Amino acid sequence: MTPIDHFESRKLEGMSIHAEILLHLIKHNEGNVMPIIKKAVGMEIATPNTIHREITWLKNHGFVEVLPRPEDRRAKTCSITQKGESFLNQV
Repeated sequence: MTPIDHFESRKLEGMSIHAEILLHLIKHNEGNVMPIIKKAVGMEIATPNTIHREITWLKNHGFVEVLPRPEDRRAKTCSITQKGESFLNQV
């Protein structure tokens, strides 16, 4: 897939570049959401508010699953879904 094809694919899905980067981070750091947010902020990808909005977008469109952690319902776990895997495999 060429970079232009990839851009068109992301555009068809309605996915922002922030959401795509977060999808990659989630794939490689599944589990607690906070380390993903800290890593994204540390890499200066986006602000915490943008990250929260993009994770919500990814969840609402079926790319990730966000669930409360059993030991602390305030904390969340985030994992990539089959749809998210399929999207990343196109890249």
